[in-house]
Formats: sequence, structure tokens, C-alpha cells
Amino acid sequence: SALASLLKKDFNTAKAGFANYTTAAPNDAAGYYLAAVTAARQKDEATLTTNLKKSKALSAKFGERAVSDMEFYDYWNSENFKNALK
Repeated sequence: SALASLLKKDFNTAKAGFANYTTAAPNDAAGYYLAAVTAARQKDEATLTTNLKKSKALSAKFGERAVSDMEFYDYWNSENFKNALK
């Protein structure tokens, strides 16, 4: 699964798995959030912000969580990160 790949630090497989998952379940905010976490670990800010924005649009709680989630620590001061959470 994508989550197992993420936990095993197999980020390319996780990224592909979450992409497949969010295509199959486009209304699941958690899938986009975990795709954003995967992107953060890959230092891919563009993919991170795209997925975070989708996650927040589907469920505000994920936007609230992101501002204190250490997975996104390196991006907290990024304008792209802040804009994704507006």
C-alpha cells in the first residue's frame, strides 16, 4: 500500500500509490494529506502544496493540522505553503 511504502521510506512508490488512490477516491482528504507528506519528504514543494490545498478544501481539519505537523516544518514559512492553507 502507499502508506506502507511511505513508512518504509520508499517515497517514489508511495507517491505513485497516493496518486492512484486520490484518483480512485477523489473526495478523501486524508489521501491528499498523505500525498502532501510524501512530497514533503521528497522535498517537492509544488506537489506538497497542490495536495495540501486539495486536502484542506475537502476537510478544514487537515489545514489546521498542517500548520503544526512537523512533516511540514521546513515549509511553515513558505509563501506557497501559507497560500495552500488559505
